[in-house]
Amino acid sequence: MVNQITGFSSTQQPSMPNKGNDTAKSASFDAELLRAKGTNIAPDSAQIKVAASASMPVIQTDKGGLATNLDDYFSNEPNSDGFLSLGELPPIFLPSGENIQALTEHVSSRFSQMLDDYNIPVAPDKITYDAQGKIQIPLSYPYAAELKQALDENPGIKRELSTINALSSHYVEMQRRVPFTEEMNGASSKMAVERIIKKYSHLLNDNHSYSSLALHFSKEGAVSVKADGVSVAFS
Repeated sequence: MVNQITGFSSTQQPSMPNKGNDTAKSASFDAELLRAKGTNIAPDSAQIKVAASASMPVIQTDKGGLATNLDDYFSNEPNSDGFLSLGELPPIFLPSGENIQALTEHVSSRFSQMLDDYNIPVAPDKITYDAQGKIQIPLSYPYAAELKQALDENPGIKRELSTINALSSHYVEMQRRVPFTEEMNGASSKMAVERIIKKYSHLLNDNHSYSSLALHFSKEGAVSVKADGVSVAFS
């Protein structure tokens, strides 16, 4: 599937932004198809390699680690909506801590610059996403109209924020299941397995609750992620 997050269509998909958005959880990650672009680096130039590494982080995908030009991918230029064959489909960005850190660092600089460009003196405390994938700006934020206009005119930044939200949602839910997986791996009897399943049943049923996710901002525009009000450590 392709969507706004990939830049291939006009409809943005949500990904578990808040409690109650359970139906949006699984659909969004399947749509996390992001186009990765490589670069030509002279093998005998260490200086060029260092510069390229800083601007093109290695993003973990279903096809392995790929050096990705985030400036190009999350540009404001519209991508083609034409038909893509199976071989042309871009790799899927995985919800790893390293990926989310790379995107967060990248968008923080761009978001801060956007605030300056639009004379917005301070960033909102946070933004969230509703079940339709639309950004929710706090009603108390005095520059909501200006920020909405800025994001509409900078769709690359808007898509990158949405992508961070989507990947972070999946990362948080996967981390919640780590203790279950570890205990199941150590279970040595049917009774132990049944006890573990009962212990973590709140995470295993189809109607279980999801973490409430929000993108938080410093006054200058640096982005961080919180789940249920607690900062998420992507490690």
